[in-house]
Amino acid sequence: MKQFVLLFVALHMPGSGIAEQLFPQPQDVIASWQPANTLLTARQANQLLDEASRLNDPGYGTARVEHTLIRRQQQGELARDLIYVKARVLQRNHQFAEAAALLSGLDDPASRLLLATVNNNLGRFDEAISACKALTGKVSHAIMLTCLFDARYQQSPDAALYEQLSAVARTTQRALNDAQQLWVNSTLAAMALDLNKPTEALQHLRDISVARAPVSSVALWAQAHLQLKQPATVLNQLGSQLESPASADDAILLLLARASVLNNSDPHWQQLASQRIDQRKWRKDWSHAAYIAEYHLYIDHHSDQARYYASKNWQQAKGLADRRLLQQTGAAGESL
Repeated sequence: MKQFVLLFVALHMPGSGIAEQLFPQPQDVIASWQPANTLLTARQANQLLDEASRLNDPGYGTARVEHTLIRRQQQGELARDLIYVKARVLQRNHQFAEAAALLSGLDDPASRLLLATVNNNLGRFDEAISACKALTGKVSHAIMLTCLFDARYQQSPDAALYEQLSAVARTTQRALNDAQQLWVNSTLAAMALDLNKPTEALQHLRDISVARAPVSSVALWAQAHLQLKQPATVLNQLGSQLESPASADDAILLLLARASVLNNSDPHWQQLASQRIDQRKWRKDWSHAAYIAEYHLYIDHHSDQARYYASKNWQQAKGLADRRLLQQTGAAGESL
């Protein structure tokens, strides 16, 4: 799934200009951000976007961020820190080209890191590699190398790159904070899954909390269990954590539907996934075409539809996962 390898973690570390992922606690000042029409600072907006990446986020925070961006633009040009926030929103909405255009004018480390991710989404791997190299001396060696190896792997998958990054992680992780460690480990897990090494992927993700980790990391965890033919684990440990299944992230909903197919269990998740896909089609929401293709590939097994939507997805996203989807649906010969 595309989202599996689109993991981005904001890093705002004191003194470095990089953003650390912030996980507000119930007693934090977020409760004081009401009423909803109060404009957010860039820091608050980044906090809400971090929260929105989790399993049971209701989506209100993202709406407030978008409201702030609209209001600030009406008042004049966005400040640089809010341009970065807007780029995060665009990337989250799969508007990769628009996000890249905004980020090209920013040179702080967090923006360079996000630009590398977005360029990977677009299949612009040389540009992603350049953005990663520009981080040299501005972030920790582990962060720069993770960015670099990820871009190189997506450009030309090679087990040697995975082994090299694994070695880097083993020697540097103690110097990273928890959010940075999770980003590095999720990048390694995505590589391991692509190399058909699901047991190693789970080893990289052994410390995650399904309820608290970003959806992208949880999705990697679930995909690894499916590769190991452990659908019951996905249904029991992931399904039980969802507070509002009908509003679950597309990637999570599809994984639960796949697990129920493999487990030959109650079709509840398959029905919810079908409703979501019908909604995407009715809205002509082609930014989620990859998910539509995966639904037809893995759940209702309509190969022609899977191939059609994989090709439609390729028109806007050309990362490694998008290329794999073309190959899995048999559309690679038509689109590459």
